[in-house]
Amino acid sequence: MSTSEATVGDTELTLKPVTNDKVVEGDLGKFAERLELNKFTENKNEWKKFYDFAGLDFVWPSTNINERRLIFDYVVDPDWDPIGEELAANAIGYCNLLKSNTLDSSQGTHILLVHGKFVRYGSSEEEEELVKEFPGCYFVPVEKRIVELRKFPAIDNNTNKEWQVHIRLRNTVNALDEVGMANVEQGFRIVIDTGSTITVIPYFVRQKLYSRQDCWKTIPIEASGYGDDVKIFHASRDWYICLGDGINWSG
Repeated sequence: MSTSEATVGDTELTLKPVTNDKVVEGDLGKFAERLELNKFTENKNEWKKFYDFAGLDFVWPSTNINERRLIFDYVVDPDWDPIGEELAANAIGYCNLLKSNTLDSSQGTHILLVHGKFVRYGSSEEEEELVKEFPGCYFVPVEKRIVELRKFPAIDNNTNKEWQVHIRLRNTVNALDEVGMANVEQGFRIVIDTGSTITVIPYFVRQKLYSRQDCWKTIPIEASGYGDDVKIFHASRDWYICLGDGINWSG
């Protein structure tokens, strides 16, 4: 092991999982208030689940509220089972490593974290193999990847509605796994920008799918610009996307 890898491997987590089922309700409330879990939910069962994972003395790593919400959701959202707690531990470990400034890009473009601990450096070509070998691992860039989102004006044509489209999203492996979104739904509006290099759909559309894990990467990238600090999950394989007006659809 190189000197730099030994230094990275020394980064500690603050997790102290609870090994019994006893917790005073007042302590749980203080725990949720201190970590601001009450900004995410008032569900005490979810507070308790995170308490059991992290321990009473847990402190958030130096990060933003969206990163904290991601870690919280990894733990409490059953859609992330059975790898949610592993993802959460690795997300915390990654935050701590970024803050430590001990990562060395000359050793590799990516790092592997398992059980919240640094394992080794690597290259992006290894991602698919490592995710299969270590379910819930974090294989992430040495330098956090950020995608810039931009806001642009759309012609408010209330007669022809040419600026609005409906979409259908279908799994290329399972044709029955299909969802749609109206041109305006839950406060979101679908507008097609032909100059964009990435298509972003709201998370609630993904929630309608057969599985929130299947065909999607488990580790998000971060947005800058419009939607600053928002987490974006990349598709892990191609999807069929159809556009239409609600009646007529593209092929």
